[in-house]
Amino acid sequence: MENCCKFPFQLIRIFPNGDVFFCWWTSKYVLGNIFKDSFEDIWFGEKAQAFRKTILDGSYKYCSEFCTLKQSKGQKSEEPNFNYPECIDLAYNKFCNVRCKMCRDELICETKEDTEKQEKFIEKIVPICKHAKTVSINGEGEALSSPHFRKLIKILAETYPHLSFIIFSNGLLLKKDILRDLGIIDRLNYVIVSVHAATKKTYNKIVCGSDFDTVLDNIKHINKKTFIQLMFVISSLNYKEMPDFLKLASNFNSVVCFEKFKPCHSETSSMCRDHEKYECWEPGHPEYKKFLKVLKKTIRVAKKNKYKYFFQDAHILKLAKQVDKDPWWVGLKNKIFKK
Repeated sequence: MENCCKFPFQLIRIFPNGDVFFCWWTSKYVLGNIFKDSFEDIWFGEKAQAFRKTILDGSYKYCSEFCTLKQSKGQKSEEPNFNYPECIDLAYNKFCNVRCKMCRDELICETKEDTEKQEKFIEKIVPICKHAKTVSINGEGEALSSPHFRKLIKILAETYPHLSFIIFSNGLLLKKDILRDLGIIDRLNYVIVSVHAATKKTYNKIVCGSDFDTVLDNIKHINKKTFIQLMFVISSLNYKEMPDFLKLASNFNSVVCFEKFKPCHSETSSMCRDHEKYECWEPGHPEYKKFLKVLKKTIRVAKKNKYKYFFQDAHILKLAKQVDKDPWWVGLKNKIFKK
């Protein structure tokens, strides 16, 4: 199982309409719906088993082209022993307290009516989490700004003392008093924070309604036992800060996830509607050559300083491998890192 995707054997992701998937890259392959099907039928059913076979045979037939693991497919794996999923990913929140340009132009706030609609999730989700080790609070927005999610997190924390939590956040509400009130301040397994910039000036161009210094201060005070990942969605607005972002992340002993901007919210974001302007990794973009130079510098800086990072997108990963074939650098690298 070392070289194959573990998600189909360990995780499920629940979307706003109750549909269940294995991950973001399989969002066209619906396993079932929590309001129509029993959880056992979803997890152990024919559709789930058929999907797992494509992972074990190395074909990754139903996975998106964006998946990095699909790009290295071909190796068959033995089916692991598994029972219920270890992680339940709640990816149905769309409400947020800030506006990131790649997501939306206007705030999408949770109304009282929205909260009431979401209440039906609680009676379904709480039993599903019984056998899990971890609950991931995900989605397109900021769950900590949602009355529904705050209520749900408290219920889960009180009902299952063994549960740990993964939080996806913009960082503005990752405050000690909020985490303590939710009962998860010492139960954060993993925190993923979207920052997207190494400087306040660039941050303010991308994230509207937030505060760069507050976000960094909140990250600094996260429990030291918590694994921290900082997200950097690459676009023409910020790619020049990729090397400096690695240095910034090192201050928090965190790993960096570089992911390219994808126009997936075209109805709510002008940046998505005009996405070609921001896709600096495309050969036809006027800043393509500059982007490749920065990408190469980013890799060299990471290797020299042993910064922790990865590319989540298959296309960027392919470009990274292309620009990292400098014989001079490889020789220097071997001298620096020789055992």
